Amino acid sequence: MPDVITGYVHKVSEVHSPTRGNPYFDFNLQLSPSKVVRGICYSPEKRAKLKATQEKKIPVKIDNVQASVACVVNTFLLSLDKPSVDHF
Repeated sequence: MPDVITGYVHKVSEVHSPTRGNPYFDFNLQLSPSKVVRGICYSPEKRAKLKATQEKKIPVKIDNVQASVACVVNTFLLSLDKPSVDHF
């Protein structure tokens, strides 16, 4: 998966604050009509911007993306440590 991806944001969660580890939120990113991936963002301050793009139904461009495969569900996870989010 490339370092920069573009798609539509869906299902932005609330910020999760685990007792161990960093706060995060997750969301779905629709890359094409038939491909949706799950994103996890460890920058809670980015949540409002992603939520706004979800509500406006406009695409976003996200960079600094690292992809991994989840063993349990066998889907791609986007690990977004300090992503830059732009909307078109």
